[in-house]
Amino acid sequence: SQDLSIDIPEGVRDGMRLRLGGYGEYEKDGAGNLYVYIKVKEHRIFQRHGDDLYITAPITFGQAAMGDEIEVPTLFGKTKLKIPSGTSSHNEFRISNEGMPIFNDGGKGDLIVKTVVDVPKKLTKKQKELLQEFEEGYKKKKGFFDWF
Repeated sequence: SQDLSIDIPEGVRDGMRLRLGGYGEYEKDGAGNLYVYIKVKEHRIFQRHGDDLYITAPITFGQAAMGDEIEVPTLFGKTKLKIPSGTSSHNEFRISNEGMPIFNDGGKGDLIVKTVVDVPKKLTKKQKELLQEFEEGYKKKKGFFDWF
């Protein structure tokens, strides 16, 4: 039995196999190979699909309607993302080269940011009045088929 310290190359994916020559079972020709199978732990913020990373960013109704610039996390810090006016919930924005390092390539995947409009659970009386005023000036759509 022997403890080994293994350098894991950046960009490895779940299920990849690393071969360590000379650390396997001894045979008549010497030590064989040891194979290490990679199990990548899930991250609490990022979801990985290939070399791209996905996150969900909550935005307010005001940010979605009028546009804004928000900060979003990356693997190595933060970056700014411009939210254009009229952004719907579940829009996806691609930030190039902010994803996972690509195994044995030197490049990086992308960061995909999905915006979700956070609807407040409670409103003040003033907020309700302002929203009611907004709704009165907006072309109302009463049912599903009015949207199409």
